[in-house]
Amino acid sequence: MQITVTLMQPSHITALARAVEAFNTTRPGSELTTEQFVQRLVDQHVATYAVKHTKKVLTKFEFLNRFTQTERVAIRAAAASNGSLADFMQMLEIATDVDVTNEATVAGVTFLETVGLLAAGRAAEILAV
Repeated sequence: MQITVTLMQPSHITALARAVEAFNTTRPGSELTTEQFVQRLVDQHVATYAVKHTKKVLTKFEFLNRFTQTERVAIRAAAASNGSLADFMQMLEIATDVDVTNEATVAGVTFLETVGLLAAGRAAEILAV
């Protein structure tokens, strides 16, 4: 998809030219054209926007729905004899929502994969934003 950016004010054109010149002055040998410079700015802003507006916090149902039924049943059964797993499940039970980037959530789901309750690679799938 191609988007055309129109600079409406002469001051914008001047500011852009100065920014490109300053950028290129600090990076000899890796100068950018004006188009490349603008593309880099757009890419940075799009990436920042995507991270900021991607859903990281899920309801407990949304989070648990990322597991298969077989995985959920196995996890509940294993929690009866594994204190660390029981603790993770209790924390999940009292939570109002689940942030898939939270350190405890990542550790808990990674633990499930480590002890074989999730297949290799499933933790990353479950925690994917």
